[in-house]
Amino acid sequence: MTAVTSVTVGAIATNDTERVETASITFHSEAYSVLENVGHLDIAVVRQGEAASGTVKVSYKTCSDGAKADENYKHVEGTLEFTKKDEEQFVRVEIIDNDKIDKENNFYLELEILEGSGVKAELGEYSKVHIRIVDDDDPGKLVFGKYTFFVKETTEDVCAKVQVERQGGSKGAIQLKYRTEDGTAIGGRDY
Repeated sequence: MTAVTSVTVGAIATNDTERVETASITFHSEAYSVLENVGHLDIAVVRQGEAASGTVKVSYKTCSDGAKADENYKHVEGTLEFTKKDEEQFVRVEIIDNDKIDKENNFYLELEILEGSGVKAELGEYSKVHIRIVDDDDPGKLVFGKYTFFVKETTEDVCAKVQVERQGGSKGAIQLKYRTEDGTAIGGRDY
């Protein structure tokens, strides 16, 4: 889709001294992450700007970025019409829960200005929203938040906090076993 970012339809300004009111259409956020079993995602599209009148029509459609339409999400496309009373509308995208262990699946939803009537219409900051589907069939893996830790040597005991993160899945509870190994520091003497 070739994105149209700004449209002015009709005689809005009659001379150079009149101000053209602008309505900006944008997604509320630039990205969402959802679990595969969420069911659906309602994505907010908002009208912003000083324009107190006029109507703006935008089209929307989903596009794959690794995720497969009708396997990971239901493809949607359509139009939204914002009158002067409309500040926010929603596009609902169905997320498909399958039993396959998938890598993270990504797709996006994009907007395009179709028509501005009585107002200058433009796309706002977020004309494309990225959606990441997190697999709920894989328990994932545990990894260290940082590979290397530095603790300043003192005469007092100091507790080093080691962050462990769960990545790549979310199914069920997972546990880990851990131990320390001597390097230049010796257990019992230095730690």
